[in-house]
Amino acid sequence: MGPVKETAKALGKSLYDRVQKKPIGQLIIICGRNKALASTMESEEWKIPVKGTSYCSQRLHSRTGEGNVPYVVDNGAGFFTRSPKVTARIVARWFSTRSEELKRMWENVLKLAQPEVVFDIVKDIHQLALQKGPFAKIPYAMTSSFTILA
Repeated sequence: MGPVKETAKALGKSLYDRVQKKPIGQLIIICGRNKALASTMESEEWKIPVKGTSYCSQRLHSRTGEGNVPYVVDNGAGFFTRSPKVTARIVARWFSTRSEELKRMWENVLKLAQPEVVFDIVKDIHQLALQKGPFAKIPYAMTSSFTILA
């Protein structure tokens, strides 16, 4: 994604309507494994709703091959630029004059959605529980609530 903090700050400015003195959008910053960045983003002063999270789905990465950016761009579900100012300008435009473009991208996002992936995760956990190790003899009903197997 590039300079996350700078892009977030530029988006924070562009998604605030100075005339009406209210936000026109919100920002969710997925920081991957960078918990410090997520914490920094949440501690900043914002004029729009902002949530920083360290959540990052490995299953999505494994399904997209070379990564999320080409997957999203090639499927018409987003765009990519390294410039925080260009990013902010494009996103702000979606919330004003280019609502049809945003609607088309949202439709493409829905086509890419993988709601069944949660079931794949449960199956994977079950398979891990069946393998050798401390959980090998525990029935599925008991392992279905595990989120991390040590």
